[in-house]
Amino acid sequence: MNDPNGLVDWNGRHHLFFQHNPDAPTFGNMSWGHASSVDFFRWEEHAVTLQSSPDEFPYDRDGRYSGCAVAVDGQVWFVYTGVEGDMQLPCLARASDPGLVDLARDPANPVIRSRPDGAERVTDFRDHSVRHEDGEWRQVVGGGRVGVGGTLFAYRSPDLHHWEYDGVLLDAGRADIPGTVWECPDVWRAGAEGVVVVSAVDPSTDGPAQPWWAIGELGARSFVPRLTARLDLGDRFYAPQSYWDGAGRRIMFGWLTTHHDPGSAGAESVGVMSVPRELAVRGGRLVQQPVAELEALRGRPTDTALSADAPATTVPLDGADAFELVLDGPAAAVDLAGDDGEHLTVDLGVLDPGPSARLLFDHGVVEVFADGRAASWSHLRLPSVKEAVVRHPQGGSGSARVWGLAV
Repeated sequence: MNDPNGLVDWNGRHHLFFQHNPDAPTFGNMSWGHASSVDFFRWEEHAVTLQSSPDEFPYDRDGRYSGCAVAVDGQVWFVYTGVEGDMQLPCLARASDPGLVDLARDPANPVIRSRPDGAERVTDFRDHSVRHEDGEWRQVVGGGRVGVGGTLFAYRSPDLHHWEYDGVLLDAGRADIPGTVWECPDVWRAGAEGVVVVSAVDPSTDGPAQPWWAIGELGARSFVPRLTARLDLGDRFYAPQSYWDGAGRRIMFGWLTTHHDPGSAGAESVGVMSVPRELAVRGGRLVQQPVAELEALRGRPTDTALSADAPATTVPLDGADAFELVLDGPAAAVDLAGDDGEHLTVDLGVLDPGPSARLLFDHGVVEVFADGRAASWSHLRLPSVKEAVVRHPQGGSGSARVWGLAV
């Protein structure tokens, strides 16, 4: 599994679609997996959808890539990328049942039949963000252009079926965001602020693929960034997508790229979803934290004082495979150690943390939050932790609180 797709809160359930190869733990035959939940931690997996049918649907015979969901007049529609050979074009599907299990492709697919003007300069054209504003639909498609780099292409439509090209919403020439290609765009408003999230990649190098955010002025045909920054400061979080839930929160999932971990070799499955994160704009920047529902997983807490006489304090965990650690007081790093000698050092310095930090561990996957920032790592050869060694300033004070998590 990889990119989260088609996120929507529908009929009291959170629906998470995701890129998925049902045949092997490798990239190929990309279809959409599907799971849903009422509380973000008990998930029901549903049948794989948007699978290959090359004779009937030649426009997506080589892959059904990432897309988003929108609710219209009591129905849910999905905009996704259909792949035919080297061509990737926007397509439309509609859920034909209340549980969103059966997705029916639109007879008019692809609903945008060619790349935008100057297509000879467009290197990539895929992945979608759709919103409704001022009585019409606005779509942003990710991609790149020769000599420019990452690019977001803007479209408008009265009905999701007929789209008019509006030009370039944003590109690397007008934003301090790297990458020759910008994938998985996510565009939305937080009050008066416009928010743009892209996943930046340069296929010509071995450099890391990273998600970035920008805050600024969002117009119908352009976005003027005021501030940009990395969305996740670790090395595993990518291709995030967000949506509004019924409580008015902006919720985001991201793909944790565990296939980069040596412990994934020979695994029956690779790739996991991040914990759901609540997003907000505060102080002019994008901040994030785990959704409050995850606190229901906590068991009884254990507190450990951080030693003022030493630069490190050991917190026993007794082979926990899922736990939450909250640090109250400055700390530089947390060393997680398993029974077999495997360990992972969580560098809190990348977050420039304030007086507290929150760490979630789940069978080798780590997500850390501090002052609205986040970082994600994985070490699949470390499925459980016997102790955490917290490195902190000597002579200071603080505490570590640990909960076992019922996952």
